[in-house]
Amino acid sequence: MPTLTCQQIVTNARRLLRDNDPDGDFAHSDEVLLGWLTEGYTDMVILKPSVNTVIETFQLQPGVEQTLPDGGVIPIRGISNMGADGAIRGNVFTLADSKALYRGFPDWMLHTADGSVQHVLPSPTPTSFQVYPPQPDPAHFVALEYSAIPAEPADINALISVDDEYAPALTNYIVHRALSEDSDHPANREKATMFHEKYLQLLGAKAQQEMASSRRTS
Repeated sequence: MPTLTCQQIVTNARRLLRDNDPDGDFAHSDEVLLGWLTEGYTDMVILKPSVNTVIETFQLQPGVEQTLPDGGVIPIRGISNMGADGAIRGNVFTLADSKALYRGFPDWMLHTADGSVQHVLPSPTPTSFQVYPPQPDPAHFVALEYSAIPAEPADINALISVDDEYAPALTNYIVHRALSEDSDHPANREKATMFHEKYLQLLGAKAQQEMASSRRTS
């Protein structure tokens, strides 16, 4: 759970930018930096979906093509079927590769509709996915874990919407965006690139830690 506030992230970013006017006459306003912080949430979730995930029970749509709830980006893990009313936990389903399904069943989209999902097929298009078999009308409910864009902070004193361990990456993203705005100066372009690479490195290092942890516990 996060314990750091957006103000703390903005303050750290200002320190790296050397934007520390004692009278508060900053080169970049709180509003601007908070906007880049929010932008950073979206970028982080796209690059590393596990940064922010949600488990939700929701009703599917008739047929194959499905849409994640508002703010959803990609499916992460199937939890279970939840029946016609969303209240009865049923069989577990898995994420699958659509290419493998096509190889085994080229006509799978034409198969008989069934409310019990066997596979969820992630789509190259964010926010959408497919299910097998097709859903009947009315469609049934599923419980699904998916990556989601965090909500915008109410104000600068709000807690950040990702775990504290992602705070350094978020700070580097804000600094990268601030320097990119001043990219008329060659030195700022170089610094912007450096902070963006650091941001990516921090996310990558975190991904490697998660993979190692998964291997140890599997």
